[in-house]
Amino acid sequence: MEKQELYEIQNLRAFEVKFLGATNTQGSRIKIKDLRHKFNKTLSYTYKYDNISEYALEYLNSIGFKVVKKVCLDDKDLLLCESFEEVEE
Repeated sequence: MEKQELYEIQNLRAFEVKFLGATNTQGSRIKIKDLRHKFNKTLSYTYKYDNISEYALEYLNSIGFKVVKKVCLDDKDLLLCESFEEVEE
């Protein structure tokens, strides 16, 4: 196997997507957290989508981000983008 160099690996920006269950005062939600900048967005969950990443993907696309990779973890997903632009709403 050829030696891999760190500089050859593309930098990507990670958005953490997590499901927040219903409480006594709020319904189910998803939280999108930018792991680079101080951007957090909480959206009311809708059953229009099959999963939280599908919902987060539509939201991120609507504000100008193109997701290029997805990472599935036990309790959350990461959506990865090539853009490092600030989020403007």
